[in-house]
Amino acid sequence: MTVGRKSFINDFISYAGGKNVAGNEAKDYFTCSEEWVIISNPDIIISPAMGKEQMKDILKRSGWAGITAIKNKRVYLALNQDLIYRLGPRILEGIEIINKCIYPEKEGDKKGVCAN
Repeated sequence: MTVGRKSFINDFISYAGGKNVAGNEAKDYFTCSEEWVIISNPDIIISPAMGKEQMKDILKRSGWAGITAIKNKRVYLALNQDLIYRLGPRILEGIEIINKCIYPEKEGDKKGVCAN
């Protein structure tokens, strides 16, 4: 599943300095095919809803070796799902998590934010 332009997470990605490859989809959430992901060729994959085993499966998925995010090992597991999936007083922390996944080279505390 991924997020389209009608999702607040799409806004989070934008506020964090990123561009959602599904940002042109006039939906909030939708299930995309593996072929769609290959064609979209994301630079980064951030998934707050998967475990480390699922992340390993994504890295080894047949046909995905050419995806930029896979080639560059830029598949991230956001460690605090509540900050990304729930609107509330801590939304800025959620945006910061996404920012640190997009720009891991930036200085600052990265402890507990993203793992890949």
